[in-house]
Amino acid sequence: MTTLPLLAVLALTQRTAPAHYTADDLARITKQVSSAYADAAKPGPDGKQPSRESVYDHVAKVAQAALVGIDLKRIPAEDAAKWASLFTQARMMEQAVVLEEAASNHLIVQLMFTQADLLHNLMAAGRKDDAWRAVQNTVNRDGSQLGMIGQSMESGVRAGKLDKSDPEFVAKCFEYLAARVELGAGNDRPGNRMADFAYVDLSMKALEVLYAAKPDPTLLDKMQALKNRFAASTSTNAFGQSPSFRVDEFLIKRTSIGQLAPAVTADKVIGEFPGLAGLKGKVVILDFMAHWCGPCKAALPGLRDLYAAYHAKGLEIVSVTSFYGYYGAKQGVKPDDEFDLMKGFVKQQGMTWPVVFDTKQATHANYHVGGIPHLVVIDKAGKMQNITVGYTKASEAEVADLVKRLVEG
Repeated sequence: MTTLPLLAVLALTQRTAPAHYTADDLARITKQVSSAYADAAKPGPDGKQPSRESVYDHVAKVAQAALVGIDLKRIPAEDAAKWASLFTQARMMEQAVVLEEAASNHLIVQLMFTQADLLHNLMAAGRKDDAWRAVQNTVNRDGSQLGMIGQSMESGVRAGKLDKSDPEFVAKCFEYLAARVELGAGNDRPGNRMADFAYVDLSMKALEVLYAAKPDPTLLDKMQALKNRFAASTSTNAFGQSPSFRVDEFLIKRTSIGQLAPAVTADKVIGEFPGLAGLKGKVVILDFMAHWCGPCKAALPGLRDLYAAYHAKGLEIVSVTSFYGYYGAKQGVKPDDEFDLMKGFVKQQGMTWPVVFDTKQATHANYHVGGIPHLVVIDKAGKMQNITVGYTKASEAEVADLVKRLVEG
């Protein structure tokens, strides 16, 4: 499952100017500055060694001249630390600080991805002792990053079926990550406005895995207490949903199975979509997804296989997405342009079913979508029979078995 606030962090590591400076650009200026240092450090005609101050003064002048016209926005984050060193030698400290911050953020994000992948793989392999050490070694306190780590870990838990074999251990891991989240002021820091939401999300993951193992009513009481604690929080997730919504998402899903599926708002559509009412009598999969969501794209091959196998027998798939204001590395993308880019995405991914744009998030709210991919399987009578959040091979197989039964039943 993927959440959008992480993109605020990733934005610190991605530059969107027309072209980055290359390694050759960096090497050329570095060579000029290094040569200046070597020349300035040579003994004078009298054999005396020049003073350190005079050497640094000369290097600063050469570096300043070499850096004239350099646009910081064109410096790739992975090279920011090396460029920062050049600006430091040029005594251009303001620019150096900007680059050092970009380099630091880049390293933090890379560490987050490494930790997320590590926890996923350890959980999937059932290596609980190693996984627990990895959880304890998590250094992040940023809500959006801890949320991402938690989602990756959850995927690994499902793959390794640890939620079935040792739910108490899994809950302990989620609780530890939740305790790492910087609350309060953490919501006010740029890029970390989802601190409270991340805390509630991670806490709910712990409670949910315990409830799935043993539906104890006291766990529902704890969920309600969690909702009440953060009722006034202004923290939100990618869809502008509150921590309270995260709790309601689970509580409402408990009563959603067997209920009529809410209408789907289609502000714009790629393909043809007659509305859910027009699909009554067919089995429908609603696929809430986004072009930026890795797990969403990982789920598409399975959806393509289902569509190929059962479309002729009455299966329909409807993907539901929205506009996010960017596409890949392109920022500030207007809705009409993003719509055109999505046409290419749909073709590339082999999505031969309709793709609906829910621009005001009305359908997302009606289906209580808090993370994606979010799949809803609807039977021929228009009733919801399965809700799956996130993607694993196990969940893919579960959905495939259900679709087969509904189509052939």
